[in-house]
Amino acid sequence: LLAGARPPDLRDRSRSLATQRTVLPRLTHVVYTRDAAGRQLIYVNGQPRAAGRHRGDLSAWDGAHPRLNLALEWIGEYRLLAVYARALQPKEVVRNFKVGLD
Repeated sequence: LLAGARPPDLRDRSRSLATQRTVLPRLTHVVYTRDAAGRQLIYVNGQPRAAGRHRGDLSAWDGAHPRLNLALEWIGEYRLLAVYARALQPKEVVRNFKVGLD
């Protein structure tokens, strides 16, 4: 869950998966998923807003020293951050959105 102000899109400029003007300066539920086939989705408040594909895998991930870079341009606060070992299904994203804003 995110709250704060940020530029009008969510994107990693090197990956070009963007959502146009969907994150507002209020509490917002944002989910990014990427499955084993490289399919990426961004959900905002339970609704899919962007889709793409990114080749490659996470085989170089160092589980002993994990590092995750998120929203380097973000101005605000993270209220909750969760990392899963798999891509969430759409119904799981919706369920988390419904229970997560309270």
